[in-house]
Amino acid sequence: MTRPERRWCGAYSLALVLATTLPVWIAFRHAGSEWGFSGFLFAVEDGNSYIAKMQLGAAGAWLFRSPYTAMPQRGVIAFLPYLLLGKLAAPPETHLQLVLLFHLFRIAMIPVVVIAVYRLASIFLATTGSRRWATILGTAGGGLGWVLTFTGSGGWLGSLPLDFISPESFGFLAMLTLPHLILTRALLLFALGAYLTTGMQAQKSWTAELLLALSTLVQPLGTITAFAVVATHQILLWLRSGRQFLLGWRARWLPVLWRLVVPSLPLLLYYIVSSISDPYLQVWAAQNQLPSPHPLHYVLAYGLVLPFAALAAVRAWRTASTPELLLVGWVVILPILAYFPYPVQRRLPEGVWVALSILAITGLFDWLRDRSLMRWLRPGLVGFSTLSSLALVIGSTGVASDPARPAFITHSDEQAFAWLGDHADPGSIVLASHGTSNALPAWTPVRVLIGLGPESAYHEQLEPQIEAFFNDGMSTDERQSFLIRERVKWIVMGPLEAKIGDWRPGIDTPVILRYSDADYRIYEVGGGK
Repeated sequence: MTRPERRWCGAYSLALVLATTLPVWIAFRHAGSEWGFSGFLFAVEDGNSYIAKMQLGAAGAWLFRSPYTAMPQRGVIAFLPYLLLGKLAAPPETHLQLVLLFHLFRIAMIPVVVIAVYRLASIFLATTGSRRWATILGTAGGGLGWVLTFTGSGGWLGSLPLDFISPESFGFLAMLTLPHLILTRALLLFALGAYLTTGMQAQKSWTAELLLALSTLVQPLGTITAFAVVATHQILLWLRSGRQFLLGWRARWLPVLWRLVVPSLPLLLYYIVSSISDPYLQVWAAQNQLPSPHPLHYVLAYGLVLPFAALAAVRAWRTASTPELLLVGWVVILPILAYFPYPVQRRLPEGVWVALSILAITGLFDWLRDRSLMRWLRPGLVGFSTLSSLALVIGSTGVASDPARPAFITHSDEQAFAWLGDHADPGSIVLASHGTSNALPAWTPVRVLIGLGPESAYHEQLEPQIEAFFNDGMSTDERQSFLIRERVKWIVMGPLEAKIGDWRPGIDTPVILRYSDADYRIYEVGGGK
């Protein structure tokens, strides 16, 4: 990359940082004596869970054990960026530090993924102008999901538009929410770019392999996607070139493929063995269902760029272009990735939007030789594609400007959570409603019975029991048996629990009131210290 190219990437990254951080800044401005900011403006439950993972790191953990279940866990190497970031925080105001560290991580990853997209685009596009358009489309672009929202059809075919629910299917949503997905995307793109370079030039380099291994530590599914893309690329090269490809394959591509697999394979095997042998991970996997929506949602999501991408794909096939066939293969296997019989199939098309964006800009430049048409169609395509991203920013700003649950919590919530954090031993099990249980581990390193669907073992069976506990659906003996069975140490009775029922302990219930204000009562089970 030349100095002007680096400067442009820096300036564009700054624009993305400002667009994605302005709503967060507004939310902090609106938080005050009455409200505290959770750190997230939508997908708040998921956001709280990542702060809870950082809390684990702050409490000294090196292996991940979910705080959203009382089920015993062995621990697993997972969510390392969040565990490591948590070790940078210390009392007081730990939650605020963790939220700021989370967003600093998110901000730091934005220029990394911008450079990754730009460098990959540079392999296929010769001019700086075309690379810039591809980078903007690949990072800030989206589909036509906003049309469904504005026409009141947001739940069309049983799902919200992909633009608003799937950071893997696009990119801007990840920049707004989840930094580890931005990092995964960047490592994946860098690795595939290095794979192409070493393969085409018959070099011996471990760059792609080490980047992919690092990506595996961050998000193993990204590595599965990379392997699928590379395998499809090799098949397309064989189908297009036949015997000629096979004659040079052993010397040119086999060493590259071997090095690509070796560093990541032990990690993937570790995750596979762990998921099979660890009882908790088995339950988590069974509950972690993330199916892809109806295929027409993908047509709507990518329909704006598909015609131009198809033009580039046809040319790549005719010319047997080795690099462009990688992008073609990525798009070709999109239906397989999106509907592969795997519980979290919606996560598998990671990065395909970048491939589509580069192909679309390539096809646009090939098709449009008239410079006057290029002047309006190029920015028109990119601008129209960013409307969903603009809607996300506007929606986030609206939530930030009007403090309310769950994006914000009350001052009373903060005080009760802080008190529990000061008095409960780390890892103590707390009984509370789903809403309170989701937020609580983000504020103090305790464990809860439920609070995050996939991570909360037997969530569907436990939630009705918890509601019965608070709304007089259990007898005194049943409540006591429930507390013993689940090893509950603390009971929180707050505003969200009061919506379920006005539970108060009977004279025979072995609990002691330890904290009380206008909104909260916190009981210790069994007396304790």
